[in-house]
Amino acid sequence: MASFKISAPSRIVLAGEHLASYQKYFVLTSLNRRTKLTFRELPEGWPIEIEFPDVNLQIQVPLEEVRGYFSEEQNNQLNQNFRIKYVKSFITFNGLWRTFQQRFSLQMFFCLLYSIAVNEKLVIGSFHVHVTSNIPLDAGLGSSTSFAVCLAACFLHWYRLQNEPHANIEFNHIDFLIDVELYVKYYEERLQDYQCTQIDTDVCVFGFVTISLLADYGEYAFEKCKEMARMKILLINSGIRQEKCDQAIQLAQHKSQYSIMFNNVLNEYNNLSLQVYNWLDVISTNIRYANLVEQKLYYNNLQLYIRDIQILLRNYGLSNEAFDRIFTIADDIEYSAKLTGFGPKYAYIVLPPYITNNEIIEIATQLRNKNCLVISTSINCDGVRLEN
Repeated sequence: MASFKISAPSRIVLAGEHLASYQKYFVLTSLNRRTKLTFRELPEGWPIEIEFPDVNLQIQVPLEEVRGYFSEEQNNQLNQNFRIKYVKSFITFNGLWRTFQQRFSLQMFFCLLYSIAVNEKLVIGSFHVHVTSNIPLDAGLGSSTSFAVCLAACFLHWYRLQNEPHANIEFNHIDFLIDVELYVKYYEERLQDYQCTQIDTDVCVFGFVTISLLADYGEYAFEKCKEMARMKILLINSGIRQEKCDQAIQLAQHKSQYSIMFNNVLNEYNNLSLQVYNWLDVISTNIRYANLVEQKLYYNNLQLYIRDIQILLRNYGLSNEAFDRIFTIADDIEYSAKLTGFGPKYAYIVLPPYITNNEIIEIATQLRNKNCLVISTSINCDGVRLEN
């Protein structure tokens, strides 16, 4: 019987998040805080067992109840809008959820399962699935996208195991990853009504760094994820989450009241975001060639641009007191901190590529002594993968 494990990274916006709606560049990369999925087939006729401990969900659903979708007319089975409505009714009338997080998780689970079963001819049998994550939830770090990527990769991989004896070998084949991307992007857009699903999904599927801008009609123009050397960062919990809608309103007010100055600010921010991407790329090259002198020089340049962005955000009221305090604390120990994205809860500090573990512990200790909650992790990691 099939059994496997899958993981997918989260993502972090390093710069330009406030520019997305104004056709300017923003920089995203994969964050090595991962969603982890364990799957195993169960004997035929057993219930389907779903465990999502992060949202306090542990349920068993009779196999025939799940297969009930396939008793619908074929046109209904193929209709995506009908499928979403069916799933919403199915999980509600069967009392499968109690919280909004549980509802969203189950909607994504069943929409992906049914879509892949119908489109790819996956045979749904009894199985157990367990999904957990060390990604902070509701923190603007892409936890829902990472969750969806794991599920889509799980069901697609299961289908391949039913038909291809060597599917494990080609898990990271580009065609497989593109299929995962397409399924996740479709349902993230419809279940979340979220504008950046295409880029978020790309980063969680393929990993690494991308620079993007919003083109016409809600489509994005962006570079495919570029492989860069992994770098260590610290995430600092601000204790609050800034609301996206409040920041969007502030930007709209600035635009209507000070249109010329607003455009100048956008252009300045856009240039800073481009520089952050470029310096990350240059640093990555020098990490690969072990050029220590250049690493130090270019890292200092990166720090300056990150610092300038945070100051710009603070000056225009887009960074609240909690983030300003983190910025000041980091500045006092000669590091640059910046909030992580639009609607953020965390700030980040990109650490030097040549830093030692003892030095990281020392910096984290200094931050904790100032009552900051700190997570040590890394960026520019690989995307969804099959675990050993």
